[in-house]
Parts: sequence; C-alpha cells; structure tokens
Amino acid sequence: MTSTSLTESATEQAASRQRSVQRKVDATDRAMPKGKSKSQGAMQAGARQYPAPPFPKQHHPKPGEEWAIDPAPLYDAPFWQGSGKLAGKVALITG
Repeated sequence: MTSTSLTESATEQAASRQRSVQRKVDATDRAMPKGKSKSQGAMQAGARQYPAPPFPKQHHPKPGEEWAIDPAPLYDAPFWQGSGKLAGKVALITG
C-alpha cells in the first residue's frame, strides 16, 4: 500500500465514523417530541439586562459631562463576580 492509499483509507474511516455519529444524533432528534428543543442556548447564570442600541441621539457640548449621558456609561461592573477558577494561582510574566 502506498502512503496515498493509506491516507485515503484513514479519511474514509473517519468520514464513516462521522456519518455514524450524525445518524445517531438525527435519530435522537427525531425521537424528541415536537416543539421540544434540546438546544436552547447557553445557560445564563445571573445574566443582567443592559441597555441595547439604538440609543437616543444626544448632543453634548465639549468637553462633555458624564452625568449628562443617558444611559450612563459602564466603565466597570461592580456586580461582576469571577468564577473563582484562578483563585490561589500565581502568574509569572516574563519578557
């Protein structure tokens, strides 16, 4: 066997496995009751509603004042809390 035929064989095996997996997924989807979707997007933990465009047109003389902007700009999120995955970790930055 040449290397070309080996790669073609490996490619065909991989494609066959992928088709098999897709058939199983399709069968599972068909067995699911109508109107019931398994993929409803990522779970949101404590997601907050933020102002979304389009924002009202505003004109402020320069230099502008932050208090006059509506909605107020968000420079940091005091309510944001990390996952804690890096708690107790140390980073050594070189270079």
